[in-house]
Formats: sequence, structure tokens, C-alpha cells
Amino acid sequence: MKRTKNFAMLLALAASVYGANLSTSSVAAVSGQTVNSSVNLNTQGAQISGLQFDLLYDTTSLTISISAGSATTGAGKMISVSSQPGGQRVLIIGFNQNLITDGDVADLTVTVGGSVPSGSYSLTVSGPSATDPSGNPVSVGAHSGNVLVTPPICMFSASPSSVATIPASGGSTMFTVSA
Repeated sequence: MKRTKNFAMLLALAASVYGANLSTSSVAAVSGQTVNSSVNLNTQGAQISGLQFDLLYDTTSLTISISAGSATTGAGKMISVSSQPGGQRVLIIGFNQNLITDGDVADLTVTVGGSVPSGSYSLTVSGPSATDPSGNPVSVGAHSGNVLVTPPICMFSASPSSVATIPASGGSTMFTVSA
């Protein structure tokens, strides 16, 4: 019983030290494909009315556009995005003291370059900071995700209307192939 109580106290302490959390979701794509991801906020009960973080990634392999997520717009906040070496800086603020609730604070549209080799490409949330409605700092941690680039899969399909029969005297077969 004492061990369980100590573990519970340790978890409570960890939650108070790290407070809220920002995380990116992981996605899979093939070269040349565009996929959607997001940056999500878990407030852990903290009152947050403003956020800032850097989204770092391989800018030679990925192109990312960032827009306000539903938790941002729901709080009446706006998003400001600026380029920086290795990624983008994101600022979520508003001329109000509304709280930003748990959920999607930034929508990411990720385009994988056409010649990007297979592999895992990090989406790193770095340097997160937050404020409460009075402008006091709120502790916020970060968990990063990735874009898993996989080899393209070549598929073909045939339908009765696109397959010719081979006559007994010889001939050819026609298939419709799509990638």
C-alpha cells in the first residue's frame, strides 16, 4: 500500500512539473504525397490562453503549411507562423483571455518531396511555452511525432470491359494499369 501511495505521489509531482503537453501526431506517406497531421494540446487542467512553439523538421524533404486548429479558433485566438532555420515558429494568441481547451491547436498539411527516400522524418515540437489569462508562465512539455515515408505500392486493376479475350487462333490481351 505504501509503495502504491508513493507511486501516486510521484505521478502527481510529475504532472505538476510538466503541466500541459503539446504533441504532434505521426502519419505515413509516400514520396510526392500530401497528408494531414496536427499539433494537439493536453492542458492537464492548466489554464492556458496563449502558446508558442517551434515545429522542427527536415525542410529539404518536407513542406509544411500550418493553420489554426479547432481548439485555437474555438478560443477566439489567431495563429502566427514564421519560418526559421529547420522549421517554423508558431504563436497562438488573441486579444482576449479565453482559455484554449484540449484538442487540435494547429493543423499541419505535410507534403513529402517527390524524390524523398523511404524513412522516418521527425516532426519535433521544440521550446514550447504557454501563458495563463493573466500572462503568467505555464509549464508545458512536448512529445514529437514523425512522417513515415514508405515505398510506393504499384497496383493494377482489370475489369471485364478492359480485358480482351484471346481467340483460339492467337491474339493479345489488354490490361488497364493504374498507379
